Amino acid sequence: ACMGDVWLQESSHNKKPKEATWFPKVTEKSPLVIFPMSFEGPYGGQCPTDWTCVGQVKVCRNPPMTQFCTHPGLTKVEGSQYMTVGNDLELGNATSPIFYLPPQVERIDFLRSGGADEGSGFFLHLARNDQAVCTVVGGSDTNVFFKQSCQVSGYAGE
Repeated sequence: ACMGDVWLQESSHNKKPKEATWFPKVTEKSPLVIFPMSFEGPYGGQCPTDWTCVGQVKVCRNPPMTQFCTHPGLTKVEGSQYMTVGNDLELGNATSPIFYLPPQVERIDFLRSGGADEGSGFFLHLARNDQAVCTVVGGSDTNVFFKQSCQVSGYAGE
């Protein structure tokens, strides 16, 4: 079983990133996770159902309905909702429920935008030992969504 983690911290170019600590919520209960994973649904303005969110995290609609979700130049969004974590001057962490990677999976693909300062990014951990099997950090400071991938073929079914 795996759990996905999106952990972003301050990405202002003029300030040193704030210290952040998080502890993933690991339980044996595993809600149904359907692939491809999406943030479409009734969670606009809040943390997605069964996720653990800390700090500045919420599902935003496109076009935005709040100041927090206003991201100038936002493009290449698939669907009408996306999750924002941390923004430029805030800290945030979003941890998915535990899930099993599909049998015969070779890689995971996802869209993201924005940068991720040191210690921030996207992480996929094995629930059995917390080993990070996918780590994506950095990125360009842009509000244009772009595709990222991780090879996970050795973990199919986990």
